[in-house]
Amino acid sequence: MLELSELPNVKGIKTGDPVLLKALLDSETIKKDFVPIFSNSDLFVMGWEYGCRHILDGIFACFPKTIKSAGAALSGGKIETAKHELNSMMAARDRMIGGGIWPMFTKAMNLLGFPGNFAPDYEPETDEKNSALMREILVSMGELQGN
Repeated sequence: MLELSELPNVKGIKTGDPVLLKALLDSETIKKDFVPIFSNSDLFVMGWEYGCRHILDGIFACFPKTIKSAGAALSGGKIETAKHELNSMMAARDRMIGGGIWPMFTKAMNLLGFPGNFAPDYEPETDEKNSALMREILVSMGELQGN
C-alpha cells in the first residue's frame, strides 16, 4: 500500500481491514494527500476513535437519517450516542440479510423514493413478505413514516 500511495494518481483507498487502516493512519512515510476510507460498518466507531475521518459503506444509503445522526454524534464527541445509532443500523442490516441483502437494499431504496434496481442482475426481486419487513425496518428506524 505504501508503494501504491506514492503514485501521483492514487489518492486513497477504501478498506474494511482495521489493521491496514491503523497502519495507514500510523504511517509517517505515506503522503499527506493519501486518504484511507474505512468501510467496515460494524467498526466505524473504532476507526473514528483511532482518527479516521473518512467512512463509507453502502448500507448508509438505506438509513440516511440514522447515519446523519451518527455522524453528528461522532463529530460532537458523543461516542455512546454514535455507537447506539450505528449498532441500531447494523441490527437493521442483519434483519435485511434474511431477505437477501441486495433485494432488500433495492426495496429500501425504492421505499425511500429512489426507483430502480440496485442489485446485480442475477438477484431476484424481493417478495411481499420481505417487502413488508423492509418497510417495517425503515419505519422502526425512523427513516419512513408509518402508515
